[in-house]
Amino acid sequence: MKQVITELMALLRQLILVLQGQPLPALAPCDPRQPAVVGVPAAPVHVDIPWILRYMGIGNTTFYSKVRNILLVPVLRLGAREYYDREEVYDLFRRQGGSGRKYRRS
Repeated sequence: MKQVITELMALLRQLILVLQGQPLPALAPCDPRQPAVVGVPAAPVHVDIPWILRYMGIGNTTFYSKVRNILLVPVLRLGAREYYDREEVYDLFRRQGGSGRKYRRS
């Protein structure tokens, strides 16, 4: 965390120099011992049960008897609400899409 703050401060100093019209100082060489930060992975998107019901085109009874805790397991629980990973829902339909199941999306 301290390294991130240090890098942000350095970038802010460079921005101030650019805004004041001054030339930028030469960049320091990269430290080969530090791993290169390519990108921060995106946080998973969580969906609730009504979203899944609309996406799948099924009712509550079918979801609770055939899908919940059998094909999809909640990854987050806030209060009484269960949230599922959206990519897992998409993967479920990729797996079940051509198998002729009753509870697939039409």
